[in-house]
Amino acid sequence: MEYAGPDNVLTTVHRLGLTQEQNLGISWALGTENASVLQMVDAYQAFANSGNRVPSQGILDIWDNYGHSLFHYDPTHPPTVPIFSPQVSYLMTSVLTDEKDRAGEFGVDHDLSFGDIDSTCIWNYQACQHPVATKTGTTDGPKDTWTIGYTPNVVVGVWSGNANNESMNPGTLGIV
Repeated sequence: MEYAGPDNVLTTVHRLGLTQEQNLGISWALGTENASVLQMVDAYQAFANSGNRVPSQGILDIWDNYGHSLFHYDPTHPPTVPIFSPQVSYLMTSVLTDEKDRAGEFGVDHDLSFGDIDSTCIWNYQACQHPVATKTGTTDGPKDTWTIGYTPNVVVGVWSGNANNESMNPGTLGIV
């Protein structure tokens, strides 16, 4: 945020599908603004898709009362929005799939990898047939946690917290 500039970061955030309306300063880069899990999955999907974002589509078909199709979303030809170059997307994915670097936080064989079905994923992520890029987040308290994981074929987001906004048990992290 400091080097790219707040306005450039906010522009990119909007292109990723996040709806933040204003820039609240450098702490914003650490996640001080709320975003829905759907928005976060949409944003990370651009990294999984070589820098191209495919916006979420909640309605796939609309018919009138006579059975005539008024709208059909073709999932084989979704609209895409270029966000990053494939090189930038590759670099981010490389960071988020690095099992050696995240072993200190997540452990050697954790739930956010395919190490249980492909042992090369545990220590040699570059040779892994199924690398999983993962990012977790935990708010103060902790009030809530989220985890986003992706492969080139699927992006999954999970949020956990208390509906009444009370803190969760101490030690609760996104990896859990």
